[in-house]
Amino acid sequence: MRVVLDANIYVSFILAGGEIISSIFRAWQSREYEVLSSKDIYAEVEEVCNRFLKRGLITDDVVSETLWRLNQDAKKISVSSVVTRSKDVRDNKYLACAKDGNADYLITGDKKHLLSLKKFGMTRIVSPKEFVELLNR
Repeated sequence: MRVVLDANIYVSFILAGGEIISSIFRAWQSREYEVLSSKDIYAEVEEVCNRFLKRGLITDDVVSETLWRLNQDAKKISVSSVVTRSKDVRDNKYLACAKDGNADYLITGDKKHLLSLKKFGMTRIVSPKEFVELLNR
């Protein structure tokens, strides 16, 4: 199973944890699915982490560990597709990565712009809760 994680999923894990988000990361660590990423997704996760670091909400170690995991454990997709499906242009990088990486799922908490699409090509767009339910089947 191939999965794209929205930056808000990484942020939720870093800041709050919680059982659902933690389950997603444990399953990734256990290799129950493969995370797909692109240089644009990495850059956004890095930018968000640094923003929280400057506000004192996380530590350098948390930033380093998160970026290391994303760099080492995610499959890097060389994105060539230009996607304009989301009304929020910043979200199109996730759709492009999902398309070019043949992702089965895009996991996001973005109800307004991404979850409302429900599907993009062959990729189902699901909430963290929906994805954990799928993993537990």
